[in-house]
Amino acid sequence: DSTKGLSYNDTIYLCHATLNYKIEIADSSGCESVSNIAGGTFSNNNTPRTPILDTVSVTAAGGTSISWSKGTTQDIIGYIIYRYINHKYVPVDTVYGINSTYYYYPISAADSGSQAFFVAAIDSCNNTSAISAQQNTIYLTQTPDSCLHNNTLSWTPFINILAPGVGHYKLYRSFNAGPF
Repeated sequence: DSTKGLSYNDTIYLCHATLNYKIEIADSSGCESVSNIAGGTFSNNNTPRTPILDTVSVTAAGGTSISWSKGTTQDIIGYIIYRYINHKYVPVDTVYGINSTYYYYPISAADSGSQAFFVAAIDSCNNTSAISAQQNTIYLTQTPDSCLHNNTLSWTPFINILAPGVGHYKLYRSFNAGPF
């Protein structure tokens, strides 16, 4: 780079790399003055910012579709997707690329209960962010009462949604396998 100032901040996204610097300046006659060489070994111990998990949905095929916001730390190389199983955060997969903000989890058990998911960012130095806030699949149950011609529906809440929060839930129904 170049600058007219007497200092410069270089952003470094390298892992345990040796960097060296020198300064050159040319005068009007074409002669150049060169500085000494200064540098050292640099490493990145900063964890990436935690991504925001925004959508967890059950698909028609019974899998789970998971989406989150793109990370804001420049050296993110991917995201780790976690499920909460038996009181533990269990990594289920990793997707690579800072713009990879979607994951399809085909072996979800969302038909048998609400499933909790989380996501964390990983950077080029293998630093991992904190785990995101939890998002759950919505699990719907029904209690029919044929005597009263009534069907009571209940579901698990959608939690940790971004502001302004849940305004309302939309309910759909299908008659005899017709469209919802």
